[in-house]
Amino acid sequence: MSFKDLNISTVTLTDLYKSSLVSLEEERNNPKLKSEEEGTVPKTVNKVAGSTLEQPKPVPEELRVPRYLGEHKRKVSLLVRFEKDTHISDLALEMLSKMLGACRLNLADVAIINTAKQEFTIGDIKKSMSPQVVMLFGQDQQKLALPFVFPDFKIQLHDQVTYLSAPDLGYLATSDPTVKELKMKLWNNLKTIFNV
Repeated sequence: MSFKDLNISTVTLTDLYKSSLVSLEEERNNPKLKSEEEGTVPKTVNKVAGSTLEQPKPVPEELRVPRYLGEHKRKVSLLVRFEKDTHISDLALEMLSKMLGACRLNLADVAIINTAKQEFTIGDIKKSMSPQVVMLFGQDQQKLALPFVFPDFKIQLHDQVTYLSAPDLGYLATSDPTVKELKMKLWNNLKTIFNV
């Protein structure tokens, strides 16, 4: 006997395939359902051999994973803004490397994320990278959709993440006379965050 000669009753078929067989007879006989030729998309028939199909779950929004420099081993995310550089300027990177070294960190411990080259929110960073510390250098906090706004040099703990906002890193790396005081404020915050 071959499969061609196999005769299965409708009752057996519906028992075997109760969650995957769809009754199209209702769609064909229902005058309310219009075809694509009439300008509308046909409605999905939700009847299946005596039961109903579950509605498909909505597809989650695409997770935006920021591109970054570093390996993010210690879960420290540094958000910078450099229009002309892929990640960060050489001068700012040199200053940042010295600061990180003083905190017993290096570039492998952090992720340097240039917000001038990509769009995302703090929610995207939290979902895709699970940071423990987020430092915002010259960032528009509202554009990043932070659930709060806080001033520069005030350490903020929210939802198990430590946040710190500071002036633009490119500006901090310059030799402007006012920068020395700002660097000292930043250093005091870093000592608190990293227990230095």
